[in-house]
Amino acid sequence: MNRPNYTVESAKHAKGYVTVTMFTGLELRFPIAENPRLSRGTYKQLNNIEISPYGLHWPDLDESLSIDALKDGDYGQMPKWHVRELRKTKRLLKEGKLKFSDWETAKKRIRRRVLLKSKG
Repeated sequence: MNRPNYTVESAKHAKGYVTVTMFTGLELRFPIAENPRLSRGTYKQLNNIEISPYGLHWPDLDESLSIDALKDGDYGQMPKWHVRELRKTKRLLKEGKLKFSDWETAKKRIRRRVLLKSKG
């Protein structure tokens, strides 16, 4: 059976992260702390994950995340400016115009840049 790259095979919560495994073997991992609804969930609520063709749903927490958004670094409930900055940084990294040693460093620099813009 031929499945698209973004079709989810499984999703699980462990140690503060949700790990999503695609049928291709690709894994996406994101911190629950980045999502206000998920960050307030109990262990049982966080492990009650429904998988759909479009993404993930936590019925006990009334939260849904699309795979497309997760691939873009949007873990849900993010301000629009933050999503725009993440997409811009991702594009610049891909074009080789920007280099970071890791994603956490990139997020810190984005937040710092946005704070400077809002003050100036």
